[in-house]
Amino acid sequence: MLDLGPLWAAGVALALGIAHGVFWHVSTAGRRLLRKLPTRILRPALAIVVGLLLLVGSHIKETSPTYTAINEGGLGLKLALKLARQATDRDGDGYSALFGGGDCDDTRADVYPGADDIPGDGIDQNCEGGDAPLPAPVAETPGEASPTEPAKSGQTGAFAGSILIIAVDATRADRLGVAGYGRPAGHSLTPNLDALARRGAYFRRVWAQAPNTPRSFPSFVTSLYPSEIAWQKKTFNYSPLLPSNHTFFEPLAAAGWKPIGIFSHFYFTADRGISKGFAEWSDDGAKSIADSNKDIAAPRIVPRVIERLKKAATSKERFVLWTHLFEPHSSYMSHPEFPTTLSGVQGLEEKYDYEIAYDDQWIGKILQTLDETKLADSTAIVAFGDHGEAWGEHNRVYFHGQNLTEEQLRVPLIVAIPGRKPVVSDDEVGLIDVGPTLLDLLGIAPPAHLHGRSLLPAIDGGALSPRPVFAELLPSTATPDHHVVMVDRGKKLVHKVSERRFELFDLTADPGQMKNLAEEPAHKPLLDDLKARLLAHEEKRAP
Repeated sequence: MLDLGPLWAAGVALALGIAHGVFWHVSTAGRRLLRKLPTRILRPALAIVVGLLLLVGSHIKETSPTYTAINEGGLGLKLALKLARQATDRDGDGYSALFGGGDCDDTRADVYPGADDIPGDGIDQNCEGGDAPLPAPVAETPGEASPTEPAKSGQTGAFAGSILIIAVDATRADRLGVAGYGRPAGHSLTPNLDALARRGAYFRRVWAQAPNTPRSFPSFVTSLYPSEIAWQKKTFNYSPLLPSNHTFFEPLAAAGWKPIGIFSHFYFTADRGISKGFAEWSDDGAKSIADSNKDIAAPRIVPRVIERLKKAATSKERFVLWTHLFEPHSSYMSHPEFPTTLSGVQGLEEKYDYEIAYDDQWIGKILQTLDETKLADSTAIVAFGDHGEAWGEHNRVYFHGQNLTEEQLRVPLIVAIPGRKPVVSDDEVGLIDVGPTLLDLLGIAPPAHLHGRSLLPAIDGGALSPRPVFAELLPSTATPDHHVVMVDRGKKLVHKVSERRFELFDLTADPGQMKNLAEEPAHKPLLDDLKARLLAHEEKRAP
């Protein structure tokens, strides 16, 4: 039954929002007219307009720039639009057929934008214009190991040493000194990571598969996109993984390497499901979610990492040690080594930068330990950020986890392998590729479920064949929006599923993702091609 109470409660704000979108973003003449009208005429006119615009606005297509204007017009307008859609959501699936809600069948709760489209059932569950076709049978590749079968090493020329993986939270790709950044200008925040990049493989065009930790790290360890992972509760902010998932650490363990995890953060408890395959997993001293935002954890994590590396050097064991430094995550803490001078948003960004510099110092201590123990000659090092951080580049959005803009997705990735020459790669890659790369490096057959690919050809100085990189923002209790992106040969297609809108960007000419080309007729053939391929990814089928 249609509930008009919440609808009319939001009506005035929404109608004004629609008026804002129509007059301000569409008609300059209309804007001038409103300014000239006297109050005695304007008030009754607006009362009539409220009703008319509600009626008309409820039937405006979801692709209309009016809704773009409302979404960019402030929290009040977005809340009014949300209430209107909730009030007209007949089937309770979270989407309305009115007010640009995009529901193509408001009588079925299993049909809505972003729903899993069941191939071949004749129903367009995700409202994208047709039923997903049945996928063609895929023949198994000879020699591939299943997720539960032990993988085998022994590839000729494979690396036989150990691996150290260092993840630094919320670190943007452009914050490294080798990326040209400094604070002050010319003074790198990351001398240790810079040195590592200059002697290893430095990947400059890397995208995380999600803009936040609880989606990005599960994608990293499983080499799956977030939508492909089996979650206990997909909409939870920190949902554990189901036991049916497998990590790339499992075949590493089966082939004789000892996976070791050393952390101290609320997310890295063993019950999250990302520790599958690890021989050792510690999260000592982790704070609560609330306390972690003021935590300075590196001083208690890094000494444990150093102690474990010294033990491994003595025992001559082969290991894959993964650790995570959390500091560049709000709330940012000050450090005596890096005194701050700014205030407001600029001050926050300054503190963020110095958190990265602070962690780089601790990374330097780990690298020094490798040198002192002689492990440096036999240990490959992987360093990366799990997602980026926004500083108001798009519509006054700050921090991360809210959308799939470049500043929230682009991260650094360094792979330094003893005996390999330094290389800088501009291939488009994802964090989903790290696991398959390490398996390939060690000569271990990759399990069939991994969706990433090996970057070893690029590490060895070659070029990778072009392949799209995808990232996803899944709806959750913290962020209701559902977005998916595809990056391919410098073009980026953004599908704002929950808003039923596509945006197209040329990252070569527009690296900041500022100019949307989707509405320009000259780009329609490219847009149509990219849309077909992105929808194929969303529907989990071959394009």
